[in-house]
Amino acid sequence: MQSTVLIWLRTVALLSACALLLACFEDTPDAGSKATATHQNGLRIVAPVRYAITETADGFQLRPATARREVHETVIEVLDTPPTATGDIRTKRTDAGKAAYTIQALNGGSGGTEYALTAWRPMGKRWAVMTAVQQREWGKPGFVEAWNMFETATLSK
Repeated sequence: MQSTVLIWLRTVALLSACALLLACFEDTPDAGSKATATHQNGLRIVAPVRYAITETADGFQLRPATARREVHETVIEVLDTPPTATGDIRTKRTDAGKAAYTIQALNGGSGGTEYALTAWRPMGKRWAVMTAVQQREWGKPGFVEAWNMFETATLSK
């Protein structure tokens, strides 16, 4: 009887640890419901419904709708010029075309190191610009959802 209880307790502890570990990996793409937002400047984005979308002067700020301990924010905007990049500029092929980007480690806090991704790609005569900041205690973020949202950005004006 005692060994059965012990096995049950170990199983519950293992399953709880697995659930907690999976919750830490936010960058898993969300195949669930999506929301579309259109800005007065013509920028249109699609984001998982679990993100709160706030309109800014030139685009949108996206944050997880539920409270989080660590920093997690993405801003997607349409600008007349690309950002002034600092650091190692890389390129990435996306469904929306080739994008240039940089990733920089920033100061962190109790939630770990903050990382900032800045990406940009041409949109007609203007530029789609994304800035995503995520904080991680272990490892660098992959910015998977930020990239996915950036790829959906289109311009109708």
